[in-house]
Amino acid sequence: MRVPPGEDLADFAEVLLAIDTLWGTRGFAAWKDGQRELYEDLADSDAVALAVRKVITQPWEGSAADLLRLLDDDHHALPPALPGQAWTPRKLSGRIDRAQAALAAIGWKVERPKNEHTKRKQIGLWPPS
Repeated sequence: MRVPPGEDLADFAEVLLAIDTLWGTRGFAAWKDGQRELYEDLADSDAVALAVRKVITQPWEGSAADLLRLLDDDHHALPPALPGQAWTPRKLSGRIDRAQAALAAIGWKVERPKNEHTKRKQIGLWPPS
């Protein structure tokens, strides 16, 4: 019995896998299905995830400022950040970080490498193939 990599609740996953092995149940699979459904719901309700899914149709890489221009200026895909507040690259970057797991659950690949010259995080987005 081996816990799959990337599990934050490794102890819980280990217990579920042990019970599944002993009793022939599917507790671990049911738990993972529930997580996936939760992330799918989050991706469907997050304004940034929705805007990314609407605008990005092929692999894209760039800075948060580049993505903000793409989402906001050209396509008006982003709703207002908060009443009376505008989107900034920093806000968008944080929201991309929060939406990363939800996007991954519906087949998106999101990477956040650092630019070697500016030392700032970049954004890489790959839609599901």
